[in-house]
Amino acid sequence: MSRIVNLALNAADHLVSKGRLDAAASILRNYLSTNDANPRVLQRLGRIYLKQGRSAEAVPLFQEALVSFQKDAPAVCRSCDDPSCCPGDTPDTAATQPDLVPRFIASL
Repeated sequence: MSRIVNLALNAADHLVSKGRLDAAASILRNYLSTNDANPRVLQRLGRIYLKQGRSAEAVPLFQEALVSFQKDAPAVCRSCDDPSCCPGDTPDTAATQPDLVPRFIASL
């Protein structure tokens, strides 16, 4: 992970720990406006939005983060964790499953 991503995440985490959710969200939005979308930044911003009661804005961020995580992950069979088992069970097809986002959010 790049140094800029780490700085943005650390600054946001510090602000969240101080209860400054708006400032933390602002840092992460600024990062996303000037850099490629990073799944960790998207996830962290989504978590802040949830804390603020802004679930309608959080869900698309989680969806984008999930798709991004899955694109970077190897294709692995969800039932046996063997990459060669189910060639059609790719991260792209997994991203289209409607229950994936709620499970992802529940894991936060």
